[in-house]
Amino acid sequence: MVIVVCRYNEDISWLRGECVVYDKKAMGNVGRESETFIQYILHYYEKLPDYVTFLQGNPFDHCPDLWDRLDEYNGGIEVLSNKIVADDINGCPNHCGLPMKPYIDKYIPQIKQNKFVFGAGAQYIVPKENILSKPKAFWQKIHKSHWEDEKAPWILERLWLLIWNMTI
Repeated sequence: MVIVVCRYNEDISWLRGECVVYDKKAMGNVGRESETFIQYILHYYEKLPDYVTFLQGNPFDHCPDLWDRLDEYNGGIEVLSNKIVADDINGCPNHCGLPMKPYIDKYIPQIKQNKFVFGAGAQYIVPKENILSKPKAFWQKIHKSHWEDEKAPWILERLWLLIWNMTI
């Protein structure tokens, strides 16, 4: 398992094991964690490890028991935070008014749901096969969305669980 960390200004002395750290400070945190996670997927697409853990620079805000959860992991997609239900296509609760539907229609039309369960902070353990069930072109399109839609990181935060479980 590889841990992929999107760092902005956080202290990452907590890291252990095999890690890939992307430091966003020089870029001004463009695309937040979602751009970083997709950047990793695109770079390692042909040589992904069996499991990838995607984390923010301070994962403990959303997952205080992170190390226990990683030590106890036994497969599948694992949400490493509290699960939240977005009650409508506009991203509520939290960030109501997100342009979810236009984003989905443009970038991920396979998604038909109007309600979403998502992990706060977009932290997950994802098996390689769930990532590879989407072609590289899908990931390139979603990566590009960060420069076309400034709200992409918050929209993707609500869509990750659907994306990880979706096959294209």
